[in-house]
Amino acid sequence: MHARVKAEWSSHPDTIETYIGVVSSIDHDRAAKYIRELLNEPANASQRFFNVALAGHARSIVQGWAK
Repeated sequence: MHARVKAEWSSHPDTIETYIGVVSSIDHDRAAKYIRELLNEPANASQRFFNVALAGHARSIVQGWAK
């Protein structure tokens, strides 16, 4: 399920931010694992999937962690 949602939501920059927000706000035993995977995601084309230098990515993960 996780892989399917990721594939669907990572097809557009806006939905990537939504995916980042959802993953970072999961209240589950595996939340830390999912966030670690997100941060360690291999490069996609010329940039990483998660890029803390992008305001939307940074904002989404911080808002998720804060919940």
